[in-house]
Amino acid sequence: MKNTSELSKTKQIKLINDAWRRMSNVFSTVGCGIYGKIYLDLNLQEERKHDRFRPATIKRGISVNQAARFFAVKRIAEYMNGRKKPDVGEFIFVLTSAYYAFSLVKQYKKELKKALKKIDLDEILKMDYCKLVE
Repeated sequence: MKNTSELSKTKQIKLINDAWRRMSNVFSTVGCGIYGKIYLDLNLQEERKHDRFRPATIKRGISVNQAARFFAVKRIAEYMNGRKKPDVGEFIFVLTSAYYAFSLVKQYKKELKKALKKIDLDEILKMDYCKLVE
């Protein structure tokens, strides 16, 4: 597996959006039905905070909303692919959305696997945020 996706930016965004739609459908049918909204909102808050440090001279290649979907999808893909669970002792250093993503995968891995069976998670794992926002 290569380190970066060879898909065009347009195809990467399409894949991210398709994966998020499928994940969101799972989250709307489990628990109280709001897990997807809470998770995406966490990613949006984190991306907005991050974006505040972007110099005005640097243009965004994708919207804040799209970047939040990217991180939401990629983090779920990472935990589904065996990424080590976040350590509570590192809480102050790890984004809250990472804990939420791990919990979603832990609780609903079977449902997510079924929903994402036609999605190439390896391709998502190869995507690079820095290249997407260029």
